Amino acid sequence: MSRRENAVALARLGLAVFPCGTPVPQHPHTPGSKTDCPLCKGEKAPRPRWEWADRNSSDPDEVAAGWPHDDPNIGVACRPSGLLVVDLDQHHPDADGIEAFQRLCEEREVQWPRTLTVRTSSGGCHLYYLAPPGRPLGNSAGRLAPGIDTRGPGKGNHGGYVVGPGSVVGDSSYEITRDMPVQPLPDWIADTLDPPRPVYTPGPYGAMPQAGGPYAAAALRKSIERLLGATPGTRNDSLNATAYSLGRLVGAGILDATTVTVALERAAEAIGLTAEDGPRQTAATIRSGLTTGMANPKHVKGGR
Repeated sequence: MSRRENAVALARLGLAVFPCGTPVPQHPHTPGSKTDCPLCKGEKAPRPRWEWADRNSSDPDEVAAGWPHDDPNIGVACRPSGLLVVDLDQHHPDADGIEAFQRLCEEREVQWPRTLTVRTSSGGCHLYYLAPPGRPLGNSAGRLAPGIDTRGPGKGNHGGYVVGPGSVVGDSSYEITRDMPVQPLPDWIADTLDPPRPVYTPGPYGAMPQAGGPYAAAALRKSIERLLGATPGTRNDSLNATAYSLGRLVGAGILDATTVTVALERAAEAIGLTAEDGPRQTAATIRSGLTTGMANPKHVKGGR
């Protein structure tokens, strides 16, 4: 089967593929080396000037029609494929990823998770899993154990990719060794890569700072009360939005900047944002929102 046919077969599985480097004929080399061989690196790298994060496809007809004529190696993009791939390396003399993964299974008293499995050119293997929704797991090196890397959808970037089956690197091929549907990522792997955060119970806020006249006091109280109701995942955005809203009143001379800053700092601490992001990041969020709001003052007739 040609690499083009392998790429089409992967697309039929719903995996988004793109072309990588073309194998170099008669290229004997320690299979899968990532260290010194530029030819191996070139065979694994995305095709030059090919924006793989955007130019990938899981449409079999599109892949078949657009696959380059020199029949290059295959890249599988993790984000559009919804994949988290566990890469068990065997190219490092001091870290055997397969043995390390087996030990992890034994320590947790679980069986080796069965899923689509690809033997890599180094003699290691790729375990293909469905990335868990709502947990943007990205690339990692050694986080599970030495010799074990991951490639995933990531957050705020393009995510990762792996070289797909049918590819040839250093005269050794990537081959499917367990042909079965891609399975969900086991919880214990997801929790090791992304430990669950403890549920935070908001602490007491205490008395509202004095804020001048009735309008100013009411505006500050209502804004802080809304911020105290922010849920995990929205708290930083809520803090920034509240700082901006109150900053507009500061710019209009209705509220005092110091009073607002103190109120926001106490609210951020009460909802657990300061403990999660750190005082420096929290202060930066408050400062950014306030500064932008003050530059766009809200003029309220009789606001004082």
